[in-house]
Amino acid sequence: MPKNTKDEYRKIAKEIRNLANTKLVSSEIVNNIRAWDKYQNAKNILTYFAFGHEFDLSALEADNKAFYLTRTLIPSSLGLSIHSSTSTLEQHNYGYWQPVASSATVEPKLIDLVLVPALAFDNSGNRLGYGMGYYDRLLKTMPQATFLGVSARALIFKSLPSTSFDIAMNYIVTEEKIIKSNL
Repeated sequence: MPKNTKDEYRKIAKEIRNLANTKLVSSEIVNNIRAWDKYQNAKNILTYFAFGHEFDLSALEADNKAFYLTRTLIPSSLGLSIHSSTSTLEQHNYGYWQPVASSATVEPKLIDLVLVPALAFDNSGNRLGYGMGYYDRLLKTMPQATFLGVSARALIFKSLPSTSFDIAMNYIVTEEKIIKSNL
């Protein structure tokens, strides 16, 4: 069991991530995703727009795939909805970009592959997010999809605190390679 709390790990992860060469790491992560057979075979991919120091996957949009983005619902306790990445976008109050509320939603069962951002992961695929549980609630509705956590290698810990509500990743992509989780 990890000694630190989730909040302590969040602080550590933010410090590490702020030191990363985000542009270089993002480029190498994109290359590793493109070379991966599960990505090559996927048709409908849930991705994200990089925010702050998150790793940027926007180069993937040039590929012949259908990409989707999440929208934070109002009230936010409702979680996330899924929309085409070609939807009109607006800036959320926290600064990230998301599809407008009037854009058509997509059923979670359509998604083959989910590219999941986080502050950090552990060897078992546990994800350390920002603490709201949005992605965990959404991922629970997509048992058919493969979950690929997106991270720098320096942000993969041996073990992170987790609860029964946390959804583990099947794989994690780093600037070095794609790692199968120890689920």
